[in-house]
Amino acid sequence: ITNAHSYATEYGYKGADGHANTCSCGAKDNVVPHTHGAAATETEPQICTVCQYVIAPATGHIHTAHLTKVIANSASCTVNGNIEYYTCSCGKWFTDATATTEITNKDSVKLPAGHTYGNIIPQDNGTHTATELADGMKAHFFCDVCDTYFDSGKNATTKAALTITNAHSYATEYGYKGADGHANTCSCGAKDTVEAHTPDRTAATETQPIKCTKCQYMIATELGHVHTNHLTKVSANSASCTADGNIEYYTCSCGKWFADATATTEITIKDSVVIKASHNFDNLIPAQDAVHTATELKGAVAAHYHCSCGAYFNEGKEATTLEALTGAVPTHTFVEGACECGATDPDYQPPHEHTFVEGKCECGETDPNYVPPHEHTFVEGKCECGETDPNYTPGTDDPQTPDDEGGLGTGATIAIVAGSALVAGVGGFALVWFVIKKKTWAEFLAIFKKK
Repeated sequence: ITNAHSYATEYGYKGADGHANTCSCGAKDNVVPHTHGAAATETEPQICTVCQYVIAPATGHIHTAHLTKVIANSASCTVNGNIEYYTCSCGKWFTDATATTEITNKDSVKLPAGHTYGNIIPQDNGTHTATELADGMKAHFFCDVCDTYFDSGKNATTKAALTITNAHSYATEYGYKGADGHANTCSCGAKDTVEAHTPDRTAATETQPIKCTKCQYMIATELGHVHTNHLTKVSANSASCTADGNIEYYTCSCGKWFADATATTEITIKDSVVIKASHNFDNLIPAQDAVHTATELKGAVAAHYHCSCGAYFNEGKEATTLEALTGAVPTHTFVEGACECGATDPDYQPPHEHTFVEGKCECGETDPNYVPPHEHTFVEGKCECGETDPNYTPGTDDPQTPDDEGGLGTGATIAIVAGSALVAGVGGFALVWFVIKKKTWAEFLAIFKKK
């Protein structure tokens, strides 16, 4: 007996996974997926077009297919508003288009009418200062929807009713007194129009200030002690070598000293006006060598200072004298009346040189080499020297003399002889004087002047 499944031709099995033919024993043939028919609707299910299996039941009432959107409306200060929501034809309300969240309290969609008060705005007193005025406001509410003001009790009011007005209130007395004038003032410090001061005098004195006759403001203080009104000039005095001097300065009756007539610079150290006595050591005079010339003799002088007062000081600025600074004065050394510097000895007497005339010097010395001039002695017209007598007449035995007739007289002969001797003597003397002794004509003539 052979056993095998025998599947019926109708689908004995219908399930979610498909449909299949079945055996009498309950076994099922291969399961075949359903063939989907039209999608399920609110009233019609979705079935398999092959086996009529209900794949999806009818959906029933679907809210999303019957929703109506209600647009949100803001509430005004007097008309209610609402949030956005959706109404279904079945009567239900939902917050969303998917009908996920049902609104069970339908009043919850309402936005009640009313003002938006917000938080109370505290009172602002505004600004009231000397430089600024600004109005303030009382504490209030403000609806920014309808731009309405409410007082602190939320009663409608106006901005003007809430405004705190600030304005200056000037006192009648001069609360401001300054260099530019005086003015009435407000409690905040603000001043009214400034009026110029009315001075009670033209100028302040050492004891009286200038005041305003209206407000008593001190326009200028009293001068107090004015040094320039009490100055005495002390003229400058140059210091000497032994006495102090001073610069020019001014003394005030108050005891202060000043450097100028405007009393601008006070002299606080009174010794500063003193110019100390002092010798002039500005320039050191260099040492000077001794002087030994024909016209000047001076001893060497050491380096020193010479003050304008006449005092002398050595290099160490120690007082001294010119004599102490000066070395020995050089002296002339004369040789034959002359010094090597060229000076001559005014008292020099040169050694006596004999000047012989006819064998004799004026000093009395005789010339040992003197030969008297030859005097002719003619015998028979001839002299022993060989000279002949031009006046000789033969036959005369007596020697001819100048006294003979026709000849020279004795006196004339003597004169001629003497003249000849003189000429010879002077000529010889001149030869010695000018050539040998190398003397001058002045010295030659001086000899005869002495006679």
